[in-house]
Amino acid sequence: MDERLTIVFLLNILNPILCKVCEDSLPTILQNCLSKCQKNVNKSLVYQREDSIYYYCQNQYLVQTVNETWNQRNVHKIKPESLNILTDIFKKFQIEDPVSLRIKRSTPIIRKEYRQLTTQERDRFHRALQAMKSDTSDMHRQPNVYDWFVNLHPADVAPSAHFGPGFLGFHRVYLFLFEQLLRRYEPDVFIPFWDSSFDTLLEEPTSSAMFSVSGMGPGSGVVREGPFSDWTHENTGVLVRNVGLEGGLFSREFIELFLRQNRIEDIGLNRNELDTNLEFHHGSVHNWVGGTLRDFHYSPADPLFFMHHCFVDALWERFRGNQVQRGFDPEQDAPMRPFESGKDANGESKYILNRIGFSKMWSSYAKYENPPYDCRVDSDCGSEQMRCERRLCQPLTIEEFERIGLHRRSKREISKTYSNPWVLPTSMKASRQHHTQSNTPLFHGSNARTTPFYHSCQNSFMIDGEADISKWVFIPVAVYKKRPKDQTCDAFPIRHGSPDYTGDVFDQSSSTKYQTSNKEPRSDGRDKCSHLGSGITKVYVKTFGLDYRGSYTDHALLDERLQFSSGLSAVGVKKPLNNRGSHVFITAHDSCGNMCTAFCLNTQSSPYEYQACSGAVRISPVKPLMYRSTVKEALLSAYNYSSISPTISKENIPIVFHCD
Repeated sequence: MDERLTIVFLLNILNPILCKVCEDSLPTILQNCLSKCQKNVNKSLVYQREDSIYYYCQNQYLVQTVNETWNQRNVHKIKPESLNILTDIFKKFQIEDPVSLRIKRSTPIIRKEYRQLTTQERDRFHRALQAMKSDTSDMHRQPNVYDWFVNLHPADVAPSAHFGPGFLGFHRVYLFLFEQLLRRYEPDVFIPFWDSSFDTLLEEPTSSAMFSVSGMGPGSGVVREGPFSDWTHENTGVLVRNVGLEGGLFSREFIELFLRQNRIEDIGLNRNELDTNLEFHHGSVHNWVGGTLRDFHYSPADPLFFMHHCFVDALWERFRGNQVQRGFDPEQDAPMRPFESGKDANGESKYILNRIGFSKMWSSYAKYENPPYDCRVDSDCGSEQMRCERRLCQPLTIEEFERIGLHRRSKREISKTYSNPWVLPTSMKASRQHHTQSNTPLFHGSNARTTPFYHSCQNSFMIDGEADISKWVFIPVAVYKKRPKDQTCDAFPIRHGSPDYTGDVFDQSSSTKYQTSNKEPRSDGRDKCSHLGSGITKVYVKTFGLDYRGSYTDHALLDERLQFSSGLSAVGVKKPLNNRGSHVFITAHDSCGNMCTAFCLNTQSSPYEYQACSGAVRISPVKPLMYRSTVKEALLSAYNYSSISPTISKENIPIVFHCD
């Protein structure tokens, strides 16, 4: 009896090792987070994309396993002596005084929306960032001052900075310290904020002039033009963006609902209540920009981080102002934990208390200038990068901004009499909702070539702190998709000489045998998911390392004209270095952010069969290998070449996705 039990025990241990690509367990942290968030989505008042929920939960996993997924042997560590500069800044402003917590500054810094900057202010901001990035003069702040400051953000350095009340206070202090360092290079500089809700007013937010060469630089691929061209960071590699591929920007609907809340517990303490969770919605913007900004630990390596978080801080400041008006004390609204700022003369740890981040003193240090919203008050919206249309100020597209570049109009002082820029007037809500629900372009035409449909996804190939494609291997993935119910292609049947616009020619059938997707399209008008008239669409396949630090994204091309379509993709995972293999979470979602269902190949059955799975698998080096060293080889390995026409061979595809 004992011998039989021993054999069973050994087989259970050896099974993952003998399996080439086998289903593995999804970590409890991830599983619980996904389950709780998805339950709350069903009663959500503000639309949440499923892919943003997965990103949010994966980041929770990274925080709670920060010392398990990557042994950071060769990383520049934050040394206590290098943190003294932070203490010096605090002393200058007397904000360590436990009684007064006062600031010496007599005139507050005024922070503006990026598109409201003058040319001189914008150039000054860019110069300060570039100077900080190139400053290698301090031996304690290496490899340069900017990257050293980026390295203060990871969860192993600031464990209380995310997923709790510390999120808002920590990042407020983080912005303050960064701004003070910037002012050492340009004394009059300030951090502008990026109100991304403006960009949602465009038919294609990816076309916003924010991502012009004279702005913050391109939004697709490696950033090779603009003020931050060819920037790199030791733990994120080259500066990369993949705007619009997933996630979403701040919506006016969320902001209005957020500002109606009263307590900090309503906007951030409950991790799984997403409607008014500021941290969740801020993460969706990280996800929308993608690339470097999507890297949870080192996202400040993209300067957009500071502008995005400056807007988060602006929203919080408005929320706190509302608290005071409603009789709540913002300083006493939540429990907080400390952040270590260095050592004192005796070697004892010194802390910046989170209560400092919640102090009302910040309102006298920095104030936010509301951008024009209603252009009936300011007809030119006070900016060369904005225009007035349908009574709303909205951004120019890259194409429009470049077209008027030689004919710039002079800016004039902006009227201060406009209303709250983050709440839609009732009359405009109805107009906006009507245009969105009717599938009419919301405003002016956009440059569709900025959208993900026209670009491949650029990966950083960072794995455990090293950017090298040779550390990766690739596995083929098959994707199957049903035709969406709300899809209409631009080819219509003609009946008795007249076009029939009620449906396209590809969806004409009296048979009920072949059904389109049974998912009902959303009727609330908040999911601005577009379909091309040609029927071409993408399904994005992603890997997320569970026992290593790294992620990868690719897409499969499909044809939505058809009742069923299929496509192939190849995604990267860490090259297995031992018999334990690489533990990875593989997911897929369509261009609307809807998650697809995973089916893993059971190589223990005969013949091989697919079975529903979580997407968590372990890739082992057991031969014959089910991975390849290049994308090309992985895609070619998915076919059986025994006949004249190559066919898909499921024996070589370890995981498939069905998108309903």
